[in-house]
Amino acid sequence: GLALAIEGPSKADISCTDNKDGTCTVSYLPVLPGDYSILVKYNDKHIPGSPFISKITGDDSMRMSQLKVGSSTDIPLDIGEMDLSQLAATVIAPSSREESCLLKRLRDGNIGYGALGLSIEGPSKVDISTEELENGNCKVTYCPTEPGNYIINIKFADQHVPGSPFTVKVSGEGRIKESITRRRRAASVANVGSQCNLSLKIPEINVGDMTAQVTSPSGKTHDAEIMEVEKNTYTIRFVPTEMGIHTVSVKYLGQHVPGSPFQFTVGPLGEGGAHKVRAGGPGLERAEAGVPAEFSIWTREAGAGGLSIAVEGPSKAEIAFEDRKDGSCGVSYVVQEP
Repeated sequence: GLALAIEGPSKADISCTDNKDGTCTVSYLPVLPGDYSILVKYNDKHIPGSPFISKITGDDSMRMSQLKVGSSTDIPLDIGEMDLSQLAATVIAPSSREESCLLKRLRDGNIGYGALGLSIEGPSKVDISTEELENGNCKVTYCPTEPGNYIINIKFADQHVPGSPFTVKVSGEGRIKESITRRRRAASVANVGSQCNLSLKIPEINVGDMTAQVTSPSGKTHDAEIMEVEKNTYTIRFVPTEMGIHTVSVKYLGQHVPGSPFQFTVGPLGEGGAHKVRAGGPGLERAEAGVPAEFSIWTREAGAGGLSIAVEGPSKAEIAFEDRKDGSCGVSYVVQEP
């Protein structure tokens, strides 16, 4: 019959599917990089080309989560006993609790003890927590956020415990990502002596507690007008007297509102780019399930281009987009799960 074996730096889980047409599909999952020998035999004889050599490299998509309980140290001991199986060692903590420790012979003949080390590799980062039980066991809990194969490494005194690394296949939908893309046109050029507008959407504030000032390229500062155009939406208006980059500072109770201070160019816009896009608002800081969360994006100084917005989490998000026609836009999203 057909026999398969894989030799290499780590064990590899092998699965074989009969295609019912005289062929079969073989898959295997190594957990460490290196050269692996794939032996394929039929009736105890290698098929042509066997053993095959497969060079396994690291996978950048794998994310590592680590947890180390305690720390490792080496304590030199001058003992005459050569058989470590005849020895036992314990460590007494300041709390008077006595703990067993691992004895190992070091390169220089000394003996040391080690700690427990955990790491999990897979498609997503995972939160790892441990709970020390009374019987000397340790309970480990981890929470992956994406489906796929995860590799769990468990070491004691920097040595893999029997069976490690373990491979776990995680199923389910994982995190859900919803995204939209909108094309942004270049903003119209503002001129000296013309009215310039900057839109803001800030919920639950009193316009009387807001202030706005514009600093011109020469360093002169002037107050700007604040208009409440609709509920929670405000327009900052000013008439520039100079060409160049102006700074618009908008404050509420003496503190800059999200996104402030803003850059506003009078005259031809300079070189744009993503680094000139600003975003701010409560929806980028907190949200409540089932309630629209809002924030603003200012793209005027960035020039024309595609604006992509994505919300990722445990449930699907409904995203709404509002173009304010002045180089800014409003975004709101609703999620159903915290």
